[in-house]
Amino acid sequence: MGKDGRTAVGIAWALAPLVTFGLATVPVFVYPAIRLRRTAYWAVLAAYAALAITALITLGWIEEPGGDALFTAVSLVSWLGGTVHAFAIRSRVFGAGEDGAHPVRTG
Repeated sequence: MGKDGRTAVGIAWALAPLVTFGLATVPVFVYPAIRLRRTAYWAVLAAYAALAITALITLGWIEEPGGDALFTAVSLVSWLGGTVHAFAIRSRVFGAGEDGAHPVRTG
């Protein structure tokens, strides 16, 4: 895949949390965790998964005092925070090495 194709795929990947209102944030962060094999990316994936689980749990608390605020806060972090974060790491995930291949970091 050429540089333009990699750029387009990277942008589409980073926009996925935004256009899905945060529902795709966890699947989006599975890719860098697996591809780059770094502990930090696995930790980020776990954090976004915890946010998604919290959002699902608090969805049932909408009628409770503060339940809707907690759901909204958790959802916004996953939705907008996930989008900003995906754009922030996009070049590391989809960047090309010197030979044009995707870099794979270990360790």
